[in-house]
Amino acid sequence: MLLLYGGSFDPPHNGHIRAARRFLSDCPAEEVLIIPTGDAPLKEAHEAGAADRIEMCRIAFKGIRQAKVSDIEMQRTGISYTIDTVREIHATHPMQDMVMLIGSDQLAQFPQWKDWEGILELSALHVLPRTRESSTFIRANPSAHRDMLPPQVYEYIRQKGLYGIERTA
Repeated sequence: MLLLYGGSFDPPHNGHIRAARRFLSDCPAEEVLIIPTGDAPLKEAHEAGAADRIEMCRIAFKGIRQAKVSDIEMQRTGISYTIDTVREIHATHPMQDMVMLIGSDQLAQFPQWKDWEGILELSALHVLPRTRESSTFIRANPSAHRDMLPPQVYEYIRQKGLYGIERTA
């Protein structure tokens, strides 16, 4: 089984890590693909660039053996639809059952996703409740909410001067 965990991860926080661990606990698998979104049609633009979000995900999820960060959506130009990602992954893993994690907040919007029926033909859904952490909340003042971030992710944010934090050497 192949697990798919997509999100903006702008930035990845402790709630994302707990969700990945819970996903693996509920759906044991050898691999969970962590997929930072490209240009998503139902979301605002990302504050951190693609390379920074990929690196923050590598840092955040490094303690989960099964986690592999994928830049599949970053390689695509234009709007990135989940159905395209699911089809591309299915084409490279045709014999594996896929399960996609979505938050309970996204479940209500799921029928608005492009070709949501096609997503369900190729992948099962696993829904988890949204955690108290919010990337939007953290971006507003990362220093005040650093307890919601893995320490290494917070240090990366400081070193790069992301989300309005003064850059450190």
